[in-house]
Amino acid sequence: MKKVWLLSMTVLFVSIVLIGIGCQSAEMTSAKVYINQKDYSQALVHLKNEIKNNPANAEAYFMSGQIYGEMDSLDQMVKMFDKTQQLDTTYISEITKWRKSKSGKAFNKGLNLWKKKKDLDGSIEWTLTSIEIDSTNISAWKNLGYLYQQKMIKFDKDNKQDSLKYYTELRIKTYKKAYSLDKKDEGLVAIMAGLYTLDSKADSAIVILTPFFESKNPKIFSAAADAYDALDKKDEALKMLTKMERLNPNDAGVLFDIGIRYYNMEDYDNAAGYFDKVIKINPNDLKALNNKGLALLNAGKLEEAESALFQVVKSNPANPDVWDQIGIVWAKLEKGKNATTAMAIKKALIADNMDEAKKLAKELGVEIENDK
Repeated sequence: MKKVWLLSMTVLFVSIVLIGIGCQSAEMTSAKVYINQKDYSQALVHLKNEIKNNPANAEAYFMSGQIYGEMDSLDQMVKMFDKTQQLDTTYISEITKWRKSKSGKAFNKGLNLWKKKKDLDGSIEWTLTSIEIDSTNISAWKNLGYLYQQKMIKFDKDNKQDSLKYYTELRIKTYKKAYSLDKKDEGLVAIMAGLYTLDSKADSAIVILTPFFESKNPKIFSAAADAYDALDKKDEALKMLTKMERLNPNDAGVLFDIGIRYYNMEDYDNAAGYFDKVIKINPNDLKALNNKGLALLNAGKLEEAESALFQVVKSNPANPDVWDQIGIVWAKLEKGKNATTAMAIKKALIADNMDEAKKLAKELGVEIENDK
């Protein structure tokens, strides 16, 4: 009796397995066979037949989505996955993995088109595809904003105002979407703050920037400086730039900006000091040297101002403005003859009388080699 019972159980097990196999349609079985063989075209034929015969089969849609993904038919992949989720939410986790993977590949294609070939339109197309596949891909949203900015630069250069306006609006919408996905991304916070400031909402810019004032990201403080400027809070703007300076003491652009602010606040000693910092980083920066000379002039440090501004004159002697500036310094130093000659050179340059300008400049030890 015991042997008969064991035989009966064995028969029952085989029956259950056979019933399980039998529940799967021939179309699904064939599709899986072709997928294992990587014959995706034939697999799709059988899956399409299965969907036609059994439109509620979520697995058929899911497998179709996978195949389209492998074939880089990404629009079709998205459609199949969307339908799968409508029919059976248990596929969501697996679909999410596929979306992220394919979205990343589309994003990288767009990135490479821009970096290697400067193909702006192609890069935008692939980046949009990346977002269509996975709308939570924040890297794609951020890059799309950057690409739209490149479009803006192009159309601004070509003076195509309608196109410039169109891509300006697209850029704003894109960055707003990116910011909504991650409000802790400091780069996005800075960009969003800049957009608020441009939209005359500098107060809103400060609100979103304030939680990041202990950051080490200079973009935060640059955006804050712009916002405080828009609110006419010059002291606060200067504090933000000073924080930027602490983060990168050798950022000549920041140092120059701080120098300008001190100059406008009539703090000429500090202004001259910051322009001098710029010169130490970029010894050939004539703008910084010129501004240093003017700051020293206004601070009453005439000999130092003379030294700085005369260097500017020797570097750019065909510019009438530099002769005007050094002429003022010489007048204050009671070097009347030099001051008079400098003003005469200025007038000659304005009148385009280069021979006269060259002759007079030579008297002061300066060679004017090129026309202005």
